Amino acid sequence: KTRAEMDNADFQHDVASIRVLATAYISSGQWEALENFTEELLQKGIDIERFNTLLSALYGVGRVAETKKLWKHMADAELVPTGRTFTLLLHEFGRHQQWEEFESVLQQLKESNTRLTNGNVTAMLSVFMQNGMEDRFLATYEEMLGAGMLPDIRVCNILVMVFSSQGEKVDVQQLVKVWGHMRKLRDVGLRNRKHLHDALASCQRLRECFHHHGHPELVTEVDRWEMQNCVA
Repeated sequence: KTRAEMDNADFQHDVASIRVLATAYISSGQWEALENFTEELLQKGIDIERFNTLLSALYGVGRVAETKKLWKHMADAELVPTGRTFTLLLHEFGRHQQWEEFESVLQQLKESNTRLTNGNVTAMLSVFMQNGMEDRFLATYEEMLGAGMLPDIRVCNILVMVFSSQGEKVDVQQLVKVWGHMRKLRDVGLRNRKHLHDALASCQRLRECFHHHGHPELVTEVDRWEMQNCVA
């Protein structure tokens, strides 16, 4: 190989470069080029981190068929998915109501040795919330707690949204329970502005609900926690 060819091969294997190339193909609608690029990477040998980069580039662009192709490639290459792989697939298949694929990924997650993450739970809760699957929403929440996990601010925000959106039938005890999780979190916006947004939104909803249902002491607690931990 020439030096240029070797540099190009290294370039295409680099995570940041894979992201750049995949995003360029996607933004310009070059789906055949993306498929060829994916097959080339698989032939050369690609690890799951680089594969996740391809999945992430496709996330949210509305091309679930392309995600299905990547999912098949992953299985054919016998790549072992990580927590992030499961999160991306659950989000994508769930938002497009591809239930057969969603349930298959979920089953694979449960049968794997991968530790359940807040990202996985966020994906599942978001899908169940958006599709009115209340029983599965609550079951996933309880499963998370049963596994000894502390919900992060993303999960807490989804829980607060659901439990505070029931009008006069708001389940205050559930909100108090979620508040118990939130108050254990520290410096939630320090590294991620989306987390800061979720924290501020949750605080506002909790304040309104606690005030409406006669819990001024909890309103004070929320105010204090927000001042101490919602930092950009």
